[in-house]
Amino acid sequence: MDLLSEKSFFQGDLKFREKIKKYIVNLKRLDRTQSASLAVLLFILLSLPLTVMLANRQTYFKPRAQVPTTPPITSPTSPTPTIVGSLPVITTNLLPDGYVNKMYNFRIEGYDPDKNDTLSMSAENLPLGLSLIRCKNTLKPINAIKCELSGKPSIQGQFSLVVNLSDNNGNKTYKEFTLNIFR
Repeated sequence: MDLLSEKSFFQGDLKFREKIKKYIVNLKRLDRTQSASLAVLLFILLSLPLTVMLANRQTYFKPRAQVPTTPPITSPTSPTPTIVGSLPVITTNLLPDGYVNKMYNFRIEGYDPDKNDTLSMSAENLPLGLSLIRCKNTLKPINAIKCELSGKPSIQGQFSLVVNLSDNNGNKTYKEFTLNIFR
């Protein structure tokens, strides 16, 4: 279909049609370098408004409908747990480094200021090969617990352990440790 035929989009304005004919004739005279430069220039000029629109998305692309936000579901107020006695305390502060496939033994200790509480200790995120064993409660001179972190770690890395200490009244405490296992 000829751009300038009678069925063309530009039917009404003769002067405009003549200008278009001149542009087309001049475009045909361009060599490859000039044509490529013109194509790049047109591409940049045509894509610039789109780039600006995409950069300012919040201004140009607004959603048609807003999804209503629902208020967060709140649970009924639960009573604050009553603490019976004192919280237990983990007294160990650091864990020594270990080595892959070498025996590791270290004692983790804690106590409870309340005299007759029974203590229990557990550990989370232990490296493969280590476990918390041989926990012993003592009542004299203070109510204390001693557990052995023991075993042969089978993988190297830096591990973030969590040691939990609780008493028979439901009082709980925890402490985070970093354990480095080298090759």
